[in-house]
Amino acid sequence: MTEQLVALLEEYRDVLQSLLDLSYEKRQTIIEAKTERLSEIVQAELRVLSEMKSLEKRRLTLVNEIAPEFGVPASELTVSRIADGAEYEQANRLRALLVEMDAIVGSQVQLNSANKELLDAHLEYSEVMLNLMIDSADPLNNFYSEDGSTEGDKKIGIGLFDRQT
Repeated sequence: MTEQLVALLEEYRDVLQSLLDLSYEKRQTIIEAKTERLSEIVQAELRVLSEMKSLEKRRLTLVNEIAPEFGVPASELTVSRIADGAEYEQANRLRALLVEMDAIVGSQVQLNSANKELLDAHLEYSEVMLNLMIDSADPLNNFYSEDGSTEGDKKIGIGLFDRQT
């Protein structure tokens, strides 16, 4: 059973790595503002996540089969505990997989955060540019004027499109 878990976790690690690779590509695509390619990457990520869901189901089934051997409920069985009870080579492989997967997940978290910041910056830039074209009176503050009055109370300036027509 431990051999099956090692094989499954290796497959899981490879899928995690492919998701990380897609995220690196996504970062570059966001920087280059290639929206069509970004959409393709998001679709690829969804396929990878679907594959991960399938692997997770297989992992849970396997853990349910292994748990009685360790005398604990499946919900309390960890890879570290399995490694403690495994043969030397399998134990080392399981521990190495944990380290590899932890590093991949850590990189993924950092990259997701960076990608979010890039997307937020692009959205903010797009909003400012759109506001400059539509309403040049105050493109950075669409809700309140300097005296605190609402948009309905302030005068709306002529936008770029209005001036050109």
